[in-house]
Amino acid sequence: MFASKLIETLQNLIKIHGDKPVTLAVGPYEYSASIPEHCPEGPLPNVGESQKQDPPERFVIEGRDDIEKD
Repeated sequence: MFASKLIETLQNLIKIHGDKPVTLAVGPYEYSASIPEHCPEGPLPNVGESQKQDPPERFVIEGRDDIEKD
């Protein structure tokens, strides 16, 4: 998903539900979404600061291993 599509989707959800926390679901775990940043080539940033989250109402972005590989 490109950033423009993500922004458009979130804007539409905000119109319907109001502003809510955003979390990232990876398998059975859910993490807070924080510190968006550009990731250049190289190792991924440290995700050690992520916290398991479970707010009652939120927008959830599912993390999946569907990146096209060469």
